[in-house]
Amino acid sequence: MPRYTSITRSARQLALTVTVGFALVASAGLAAASASSVPPAASTAAHAPVHQHHDEAAEPRSAGRTFGVSGDQLVGRPRPIDQRIWTRFTTIIPADQRSHLRSFAVEPGDEGAYVTAIGPRGEAWKLGVSSGLARDPETLDYVLVHEFGHLLTLKASQVPPQQGSREPCPTYNPGEGCSLPQSYIALFFNEFWRATGLAPEWRKLQKIRNQNRYELAMQAFYERNQGSFITDYATSAPAEDVAESFAHFVIEAPNTDQSVAGEKVRFFGRFPELVALRADIRLRAGLPA
Repeated sequence: MPRYTSITRSARQLALTVTVGFALVASAGLAAASASSVPPAASTAAHAPVHQHHDEAAEPRSAGRTFGVSGDQLVGRPRPIDQRIWTRFTTIIPADQRSHLRSFAVEPGDEGAYVTAIGPRGEAWKLGVSSGLARDPETLDYVLVHEFGHLLTLKASQVPPQQGSREPCPTYNPGEGCSLPQSYIALFFNEFWRATGLAPEWRKLQKIRNQNRYELAMQAFYERNQGSFITDYATSAPAEDVAESFAHFVIEAPNTDQSVAGEKVRFFGRFPELVALRADIRLRAGLPA
């Protein structure tokens, strides 16, 4: 897999590599993108894939260690590195916000993380994190918050599980199901992808099957719309745009940039419950109030 580095994160951040497959089913004007052909997350040499949101069928088979989750505890015999990553996640993310997380995996390698819906109805979720991320605490926190952004915006109360459904979706289908009209991801998609015309432009690029052509096209897409994305990785898909914007909302100082990218970060500040959640996570992570 190619390696991508962020152009918007500080130089100390590790370059992160996409390590898993991706499947995105997007109605409301977006076509399905196949996990078996071109990975939509791969766009340019400037990308920073902190993660890959993917479906269970695309999950990589590796020598990783997988554990069940019971509250704050791992079920099994985790190694010190496994426990360290898990403890950090449970430290910074409140328990009531991750009750749908039922499985945790530590994958070999230095880079990459993912979440995937599991179980027959897709109501439970799995989090996977590469062991090497533990070497950089700040990068680890950013990746964990990014992944939690997916768990927050894709859980059943926001996106009722309908995996594999081909029924028309009037809002936005990130692959797990049709998002509820007032869900965070549907509101975000309507405002920043549908209303701006980015959705059909992005959809056309997902039909490119040649990897080199796809990467060049995605690079051009980002350059044309640079002011609309907080990182270049956010161009990968609307669901990644949501997670990247949420991670910046939580980790970074309040965003005052008047660009569309800045508006995306401030989007989450419209919801009192997310403002309170941001304060809670920052307190737990030892970040300034």
